[in-house]
Amino acid sequence: MELYERLIKLTEIFTDNSQAKFARSIGLFQQTFHGYLNPDGQQKIRKVVLDAILTTYPEVNRDWLYFCLLYTSDAADDTPCV
Repeated sequence: MELYERLIKLTEIFTDNSQAKFARSIGLFQQTFHGYLNPDGQQKIRKVVLDAILTTYPEVNRDWLYFCLLYTSDAADDTPCV
């Protein structure tokens, strides 16, 4: 799962699939946020955007958001998400 796909997933979870609401909640314009939601656009995402998501939604796992890694208490290795 690529970064832009994780952002789309977060809009589904936190704002009932509203990209505009999610963008406003993290201090972005909807058009700017929408521009990140594709393979080319995700290259433009800055750390400040990811940090705003983590600040606004502290229940989001940082390693999942940044690296698509999930950790379980049973697994010794990092498990990449797909």
